[in-house]
Amino acid sequence: MSILSRDRVSTALAHRQPDWVPLDFWAVPEVWEKLFAHFSTRDEETVLSQLGVDIRQVQPEYIGPPLRTLPDGTFYDPMGCHRRLVKNDLCTLRRVRLLSPGGGRNYRGSGKLPLLAQSPGL
Repeated sequence: MSILSRDRVSTALAHRQPDWVPLDFWAVPEVWEKLFAHFSTRDEETVLSQLGVDIRQVQPEYIGPPLRTLPDGTFYDPMGCHRRLVKNDLCTLRRVRLLSPGGGRNYRGSGKLPLLAQSPGL
C-alpha cells in the first residue's frame, strides 16, 4: 500500500524514510506538448498524476510592474534572475545568467549555484 504524495513529501521533509523518494518533475515546453498529446489532455495536473509525480510547484501569478527585456534578448524574471532562452535542436531552455558582483561578467558555474541548463557560450 502506498501513501499519499503529500504524506510522502512530509515524511521526507521530516527526515524519516518514506515508501520511496518523492518524485519531482520539470520539463521544457516541447516535452510538455508531447506529454499533453500522449495523455490526450491539456491539464498539467492530469499529466503529473499519470506520471506519479509527488511534488507540485505553487507560486502566485505575477502582478508587478512590467518585466525588463534587454536589447540582446535577455530578460529578468519576477524573482530578478537575469535569463536568456537557449535553443538547440531538441528544445528551448530558460538559462539563468548570473552576473558577478564585480562587474557584469557571466557566472559560468562552479557547482555551487544551480543552473537550469548547461550549454556552451553563456
